[in-house]
Amino acid sequence: MAQKIPRDTLIEALRDLADELGETPTSVEMADKGEYAYSTYGKRFGSWSEALHAADLDPTTPQQLTVECDTCGTELDRPPCRVENTEHQFCSQDCQYSHDAIGNPEAGREQQYSDEELLSELESFAEELGRTPTRREFKEYASYSVSTLSRRFGTWNSTLRKVGLEPNNKELRTVQCANCSSTIRRRPDILEQTEHNFCDQKCMDQFNSFETNCANCGQSLRRPMHKEGCFERYFCDNDCKSEWQSENLIGESSPLWKGGPAQYGKGWNEAKKREVRSRDGYECQSCGMDQTEHIDVYGRKLDVHHIVPARQFDTDDASKNDSDNLVTLCQRCHSEWEGVPLRPQLAD
Repeated sequence: MAQKIPRDTLIEALRDLADELGETPTSVEMADKGEYAYSTYGKRFGSWSEALHAADLDPTTPQQLTVECDTCGTELDRPPCRVENTEHQFCSQDCQYSHDAIGNPEAGREQQYSDEELLSELESFAEELGRTPTRREFKEYASYSVSTLSRRFGTWNSTLRKVGLEPNNKELRTVQCANCSSTIRRRPDILEQTEHNFCDQKCMDQFNSFETNCANCGQSLRRPMHKEGCFERYFCDNDCKSEWQSENLIGESSPLWKGGPAQYGKGWNEAKKREVRSRDGYECQSCGMDQTEHIDVYGRKLDVHHIVPARQFDTDDASKNDSDNLVTLCQRCHSEWEGVPLRPQLAD
């Protein structure tokens, strides 16, 4: 389990960013420029506003612009981004419909139909066909679009049920779940795009994993298939891993003991780390975790790891920090690479 960042450290980082910006930072600014993710503050303090209060900073108030509804003239408060990205402003859906009807004859005609008229035309067409029509058939027949029905009644299938028609499910094909062999039904286009089909997420996860045992307690566990053969041993959690390491990787048996602490020297800085993360697409090169998820889980950016340990280089040898000797890893994979005397293969 990742060690919690002390609250005082988080508060200090928040104040440092405020000093740098000259004002209270927003959550977006913290995510872009801060040392820690704003989600970390939400988890530790309850909310972003509470974190600001803890740091003696005034919460930011989103800027609002006053505009008028394009139909009735009612004054509205809107965020600047919404005003800039939206051609028209409306106080209600009715005002938007009225405005659209003036500039768009089709929209105007759509509003002229009552619910009863819309459903009646669908019923008449179904009686003429002697069966439930498809969307494509109704689109060619009706005087209004299928999307009109969806806007009024939710979905095409829910509209069909309102007039007593059964949705067209004849196209669904029966297949078996690749994991548990349960019978499931899928659309032909979905079957063409997928090699395996599953009844739920649990079955898909189980199918795409392998079974092994914890090297410490022997408990059965499953791990993603892409990690099979990557490590000499697997653990059910960090507690078991730490316990095993404390008993087996001590003294000269520990890969971290040999040579003492690493001296990274010249060329090891934040700019170099950013360069390597960018080169690796901001993803862990072992398990594929991206930087956004890493920040949410661990509260910091992805790690940058020395493939050949820095301690194996001469003190003044700057090549230890060459990009070719550096790789982006998540905190968990970084710990596994450092913690066992076996280096897993990089993901393709």
